[in-house]
Amino acid sequence: MQCFNHQNLAAIGVCHSCGKALCAHCALDTGEGLVCHSDWCERRNALVNQSLEANARIMATANRNMRSGGIFSGMIGVVMLIPALLLFRHNPIGGALLAVPGMLFAMYGFSRLARKNLYPTIEHKPAVPEHALEDHR
Repeated sequence: MQCFNHQNLAAIGVCHSCGKALCAHCALDTGEGLVCHSDWCERRNALVNQSLEANARIMATANRNMRSGGIFSGMIGVVMLIPALLLFRHNPIGGALLAVPGMLFAMYGFSRLARKNLYPTIEHKPAVPEHALEDHR
C-alpha cells in the first residue's frame, strides 16, 4: 500500500478519520492511532479523544455510585433485620413482614458490592509502535 499523498513512499498506516493511507511524513501519531495533517482530521481526532476521556470519567463515576449504592442498600437491609429479629419474638407475623424486605435489601446491596466494575473502563494504548514512525527514505 502506498501513501495517498506520496505515491512513491510506502504507507505505514491509515488515517483514523478519513481512511487515507499515510507515509511517515504525512502521519501524525496521536498516541491513539494515526491521523493525517489536515485540520479536519486533527479536529475530529481531538473531539473523539475528548469524548473517550469524558466517557472514561463517567464510567468511573458510575462504578463508584454502584459501590456506594450497594453499601447504602446493605446497611438499610441490616437496619431492618435487627428490629425484625427483636419483633419476631413477640409478633412472628410482624417480624417476618419486616425481615423479608430487610433480607431483600441486604442481598441486593451485597450483590452490588460483589461486582467489581459493572461498567467497562477504558485503557489507552498506543496504536502504532514508535519505530513505525521513523523516516522511511
